[in-house]
Order: sequence, then C-alpha cells, then structure tokens
Amino acid sequence: MLAISSDSMQLGITPDYSKSPKQLFLDVSVSFLLCRKDTSALTLACLTDNLSDLTGVSWSIASPRLERFRSSAIASNVFTPHPNSNNPQRNPRFHTDETNSIITLTGSIVDHISLTTPPLYTPKSFVTGRMDRDYLDFCILLLKSMSEVLSNLGISAESAAALGLASVANPKWKPTPGRGSLTQRTAYHFWCYYRFVCKSIKEYSQQIGFDLEDNITSQFDHVIETLAPLLLETDLDTFSLAGSLSAAELDATSCIGENMLHQGRSFCTTKQGRICNCMNKIEAEDVIAAFRGADRLYVLRPAEGGRYRLVGGAYVHGLMFGEAYEGLDPDKVDYDIELI
Repeated sequence: MLAISSDSMQLGITPDYSKSPKQLFLDVSVSFLLCRKDTSALTLACLTDNLSDLTGVSWSIASPRLERFRSSAIASNVFTPHPNSNNPQRNPRFHTDETNSIITLTGSIVDHISLTTPPLYTPKSFVTGRMDRDYLDFCILLLKSMSEVLSNLGISAESAAALGLASVANPKWKPTPGRGSLTQRTAYHFWCYYRFVCKSIKEYSQQIGFDLEDNITSQFDHVIETLAPLLLETDLDTFSLAGSLSAAELDATSCIGENMLHQGRSFCTTKQGRICNCMNKIEAEDVIAAFRGADRLYVLRPAEGGRYRLVGGAYVHGLMFGEAYEGLDPDKVDYDIELI
C-alpha cells in the first residue's frame, strides 16, 4: 500500500504489521474520509466486498470482490444531490461502541425503495458480441428487469424515458435530434433498444433450439406494443413485432445502448414513483439518502438501533440535482445518520 500510494503521508499510513487487513482498511477509510472534502471513499467501499460479511463495517474499504461481482460506479463530480454539498458541516464523525465502528454523516432520507430487480452481471460474450447461452440469459434478465419497472409504474412515454435516463445514468447524455419533446425522443431511443434486444433474444433462441417461456415473450411484446402508439408518428398501421428495425431505429438503439450502465447494478422503483439505477443487490425497504459533502446519492439498509448499512451509490431519476430539498431548508430537515 505504501508503495502504490501517492498520498500515504497525508493519509497517515505507516507500516504496522500487527494490524489485521480488516483494521488496516478501516484505518485507511477513516483517514481518506477525513482528508477528502467529499464522500468518494464510500463509493469505493461499495466496489469492494462489504456486503457478504455482516460483521465487517459496511462503509469501509474491504477485500476486493471477485471479478463477477464488481459493480460500475457513476463518474464523480457529475451530480449535485445535496444543496449544501460544498458546506459539509461536521461531516464525517467517527466513534466505536462495544460492537461496531460507526460513521455519522449529516443528511436526510429522501425516498424508499419499493420494487427491486436482481443485479445484472455482464458476461464476457456480451462485451465481445459472441452469442452464447450466457449472453441470452443476460439479455432475458435485462428485459425482465426493465419490464417489471415499467409495469410497476405504468407503461408510458414518461416512464420509458425515465428508465432510459436511469439506465444511462449520465445527465450529459442526450438522444439524437429529432421531432417531439425531449421526453418523447428519449423514450423512443429506449423503445428501439428494448425492441432490438427482444428481437435478438427471439432469434438466438431459435438458432440454439431454446424454448422461451410464453409468459416471457408476451411480457416483452406487451411493453413494445403499448409504447408503439405513444412514440410512432407515422406507419403505425404497418408496425409489426416481427419487422426489422429501420436504419434510424438502429441508430437510436446504438445511441442509448452503448451508454448504458448496468454492470453489477439493479433497476428499482421507489415509493414516490421514481426509477433508480443502484449499485449491488437492493432489497425492499432500503432507503435513498442524500449526505452533505456527497456528489451522489446512496442506498442504505436499515440495521439495528436505528442505524444503517451502506449498500451502494444510486442514480435516482428526479433526485440528482437536489430536487428533494426544493422549498425546504436543509438545516431544518437534515439530521445525523449513523452507518455501521
């Protein structure tokens, strides 16, 4: 660690071989959080194996995950989820009781998870474009997750656009220019991508003789057919599920598909009707928190004594720019949140 660290002196890292790896990582995590003016160390902790061992500290960097379990992280300094991000005020504070090392951060619970879907792990064949059974299973799980989110909120242009933006998780992304509102064009790009993946699933299943369950294909077809009249301005009478995508539709597919962020992430909905793209495996009743000094939102899991465990960073459509604090004084609604 000393050999590869460019800020070991600033972080106060000194050789001490009497410490266990867990204690070393904990000490480094505390130093990192105290030295930095943001909470990027929390996101780094979520990329390591901090969920499988409940005796460990959820907010501390831990042993690296196996390659299969690594999750993609949203780029830092992109969002402004808290209006007082440049004024952390007392963040963070640390203490230890009989059983836990605890970090206290100032912030607020801004929403609660309601519907969850399994995290998505991209197979190597998906990256290389080689069709195999792992590729097929991934595509099926991807569309099933998207379908569940849309069905939960109601299949509409607005929910399709929100899911498309959450899938990309980058506010700088925009759909290609065209007619209609930004919402309609974003929903159209998502619809084209969804259709492309659905056709790929059907075609490859036939090639390898794999029988798709009727309820799966009917679920996918229902989403496509429900969105079609909401997004197509012409040729609606000639639209066919079996038809090939046009050149323009393939361009829209590439525009959004090449920017999607889903490795090790879960698509969820919240109790306030929002769509989110979250790191790691999410459970119902997990909560979304905004912390002072943070450049992203975080998913927390309720634990004993009113405390929480850190699960991962989150992109929540409609909350990434401090909307939860509109019309509110952060100093009046924020409070101390303890993580173990």
